[in-house]
Amino acid sequence: MVTKLYNEGKTTREIAKIARMSLRDIGIILRELNKEPEPIPPKSSRSKAFQMFSRGKNSTYVSIRLDLTYDEVVMYYREFLSLNNKTEFIRLCEKYKSHLPFVIELIEGIKLFQLSELDTQIITDYLRDSKNLNDRLNWLRHNINCLELRKNCLEDEIPNGKLPGL
Repeated sequence: MVTKLYNEGKTTREIAKIARMSLRDIGIILRELNKEPEPIPPKSSRSKAFQMFSRGKNSTYVSIRLDLTYDEVVMYYREFLSLNNKTEFIRLCEKYKSHLPFVIELIEGIKLFQLSELDTQIITDYLRDSKNLNDRLNWLRHNINCLELRKNCLEDEIPNGKLPGL
């Protein structure tokens, strides 16, 4: 009511009579009303980076927009993931760092071809079988090489390529 009367152009004494308030209480309200708002301090680079990451911006974009070094962006991104309970993801990324490009390409392929969980299980089984078949192939090649070596040794022992007495 005090601010409404003040905005209508009433004096402090007129407001006091109408609102039945003390001049001191009216003064407190009007000082608060005319007080300039506290300036909002500028956000830190960390805060701006977190905001960009939460909007899905990648680390290159964040680095360019905020003029941050590689180490700063990586540190902020790790903190962002940690704050979002993604510490297991960070651990896996560090453990399989050299495999990440392949894994990402694999995931993109799964999305592109809209593979189901069953499809991916079949592919995984095929890869496992393929590994076993490859091991078996290598074992067979080794045995063939051993047999050829034995054959060559035996041929060297037999004169003119014929068995004696035949």
